[in-house]
Amino acid sequence: SMWRAHPHERQWPAAPQPFMDEALGSWLGRVAARYRISVARLAREQELLLGAAIGETGWMEMSPLDQDAIEQVAWLARVNVAELQRIQTPESWLIKRSRLSYCKECLFLNPFDVTAPRWLLEWLNPAASVCRVHGTPLLKVPASVFRQCANMDGILKRLNPGRRYANLWEWHGA
Repeated sequence: SMWRAHPHERQWPAAPQPFMDEALGSWLGRVAARYRISVARLAREQELLLGAAIGETGWMEMSPLDQDAIEQVAWLARVNVAELQRIQTPESWLIKRSRLSYCKECLFLNPFDVTAPRWLLEWLNPAASVCRVHGTPLLKVPASVFRQCANMDGILKRLNPGRRYANLWEWHGA
């Protein structure tokens, strides 16, 4: 691969680790939220090669990044390249659609880390209609929401208004 870090380029001081079942867009949305900026600004400031990858559904559903882009993002976040490759959206799932599916329960209760809601890669599968964990029909969210919301925090506030995310157990009624 040709990608090399520029001498002036700095790694992100702190980046959340990707979850193994998370969509790449979700993880980048969490990274952007960590710095309180939009995914678009994160990409612009780091000169990330995401341009063509961001489609109809905004930053959540990116077409697969090429090897240089994946290596660049992996270096910035100190993450294994293979981990990021695994969470890319398969090309065959990228169809024109006006809504994305999700399970609210799974979104807000991440079993790996309750403080870090994440968007599952499997929800981007156009064939997905039922939650694998709960057996309930998946909810739909307009794709435009991902164009309107700057990062993952914006999505969470939109899908669960009036809640603070400091204490997700409270949301669950536990």
